[in-house]
Amino acid sequence: MSTFTQVIAALKQAKRILIGSHYNPDGDALGSAAALGIALERQGKKVTFFNRDPVPFNLTFLPHADRFVRTLPKDASFDTVVIVDCNAAKRVGGDFEKAIKGTRVICIDHHQLEKTEGDLTILEPDAAATGVLIMRFLEEAKIPLDRILATCLFCAITVDTGSFRYSNATPDVFLLGAKLVKAGADPYEISKALEENYPAKRYRLLAKSLATLQVDEQLGIASIDVTQQMFKETGTGPDLTEEFSSFPRSIRGVEVALFFRELPDGRLKVSMRSKGHVDVAKIAAGFGGGGHVHAAGCTFEGDAAIARKKLYAALAAAIGKKGT
Repeated sequence: MSTFTQVIAALKQAKRILIGSHYNPDGDALGSAAALGIALERQGKKVTFFNRDPVPFNLTFLPHADRFVRTLPKDASFDTVVIVDCNAAKRVGGDFEKAIKGTRVICIDHHQLEKTEGDLTILEPDAAATGVLIMRFLEEAKIPLDRILATCLFCAITVDTGSFRYSNATPDVFLLGAKLVKAGADPYEISKALEENYPAKRYRLLAKSLATLQVDEQLGIASIDVTQQMFKETGTGPDLTEEFSSFPRSIRGVEVALFFRELPDGRLKVSMRSKGHVDVAKIAAGFGGGGHVHAAGCTFEGDAAIARKKLYAALAAAIGKKGT
C-alpha cells in the first residue's frame, strides 16, 4: 500500500487528471470524487469527472454534480487517473477502462480488497467512508476546507455511516463531521436533499417491493425484490431503490437483510446488510462480489432461483458458524 505523501507527490506532478468512481454511484463515491477533483483544480490541475451512470437525483445538490460526464472523447488524454471508492476500472466501466491505458493509476478506497489496479493505492477498510480518506488527503496536502468541499465530504460520510448511526460511526467520525459542519456543511440541507426529496413513485415502487417480503425466522434472514416489471409499472429506475435494503434489515430478529434487484439483462444483483455477526463481505466475495463486513453485494447470472438457493446456503453456513 502507498502513503498519502506518495499520492500527494504524484498528484503534484500531474497536469491532466481523470477521476472516476463506481457505476451506480452513491453519495460516498460522488462526494469523494467531487471533493478531490475540486481541490485538485484549485491546485491548477485540469480535472475531468467521470461516472458511467447518471448522477442520482438526490445527489444533484452536490457542488459540480453537473460536471460528471458519462462518455469520454476518443482523443481524450490524461497523465494521471484516480479511482475512488472502488479498486478497478471495470467497476467504473464505460469509456473509463480505455482511458487508463498507459497512464498512472491511483486508487483511494475503503472496501475490503485483495488487490487493486493502482500504481499507488490508499486502502483502509477500517475507514468509515472513502470521504474520510479524501478528508485526510486534504489535511496532508494542506488544502483548506470550505463550504463546497465540506458539503461534498459531509455527504460522503453521511451516506456510508447511515447518517452517523451505523457501527462505523466512531467518535473520530463524529469529530470529522463536526469539523465539516464548522467549515460550512449544512446537515439539515444535506439530509433534506438525501432523504426528504423523493418523488411519490418511489413509494409506489417500495410498496410493490415490500409485497415480496420473505422472512426466514429460523435463520434470521429477510429479503425483498424489485423486478424490471415493477420499474416499468411505476415509471422508476434503480436510482430510486437507494436504502431499500434497510427495510428488511429493520425487522426484529433479522440478522441479514437481502435486496434482490433484477437487471435489464436478466442478471440478479444482490445487496446484503448484516446487523453485526455475519461478515457479508466474505459471502459476497465467494460469488465474485465484495464490500464491507456489514454491507456488501454481488451479481448472479443464470437462473434466479438457483442463485437464491446458493446464497441462502452460504448464509446459513455462516450463521451456523456464528452460533457455534
